[in-house]
Amino acid sequence: MSGRPSNYTEADKQEAFGMYLKGYSYADIAREMNDRYGYSIHYRTLQDWSLKQGWSEQRKEVEFDLIDQVKRSAVTDMKGRMEEVEMVRQQFLEKIRSGEIELRGHEFAKLTEMLNNMGNLQKEKDELVENINECINKALADTDLPRAKKQHFLRKYIAYLRGDI
Repeated sequence: MSGRPSNYTEADKQEAFGMYLKGYSYADIAREMNDRYGYSIHYRTLQDWSLKQGWSEQRKEVEFDLIDQVKRSAVTDMKGRMEEVEMVRQQFLEKIRSGEIELRGHEFAKLTEMLNNMGNLQKEKDELVENINECINKALADTDLPRAKKQHFLRKYIAYLRGDI
């Protein structure tokens, strides 16, 4: 198929929306789809689709959901680690009770203190992450950066938080 189709398909619109969510500009989307399919789609057509289908609002929801998901994932990971530590501690206690291991009182107290400190550190970390996210959102809202640059920054930020980079 060459040139402008009489009617773009819903699949075309969904593909364009997917690229939009990834931070592509309308011009980049048009260029990519034109190269890929031999279309002569104009970026203004994409802007029309965006307005009619509420792409901008949907992208904001996706961004919010993604940031929220990353936060929850980090907390879940840490809780999992804490549960592992607690499990090891319980196994250790069982070995002490059964007489497999001899432990002096001060050693047990030190282990308990270390576990409590880890819990406090997690709470502090969660508060710090929340504060950093609030500051980043405020700073981005106050900048003159184009939306695409803000999106690029947020994608990189999330990738670093996840440990992908």
